[in-house]
Amino acid sequence: DSSYTLRICSWNVAGLRAVLRNHPDTLPNLVKEYNIDILCLQETKLQELHLDDPKLQIRQALEGYDSYWSCSTAKKGYSGTAVFVKKRRCQEDQEEENSEKNDNNDDTK
Repeated sequence: DSSYTLRICSWNVAGLRAVLRNHPDTLPNLVKEYNIDILCLQETKLQELHLDDPKLQIRQALEGYDSYWSCSTAKKGYSGTAVFVKKRRCQEDQEEENSEKNDNNDDTK
């Protein structure tokens, strides 16, 4: 069966820096627990300079996801959105992984 359920989550974080600082495992745990494909965050309250701050590592908040950011330029620390999209494995990788699983199943018989 080649059907697929796309899982999208939307969350008003009311300040992403505080979430990452006080609860650093929240985003990774959320996407793992619910197998989220697209995570949309509102009210990130970030400025462009926060995205590349090595201490915050905001762009790397979710491993295995591409990230897209929008920061308010009219008012610092106002509004802002972020979208994380799960990186899809190419068909070749999936077929190879399935083949390896089948080989391992054959070995246990």
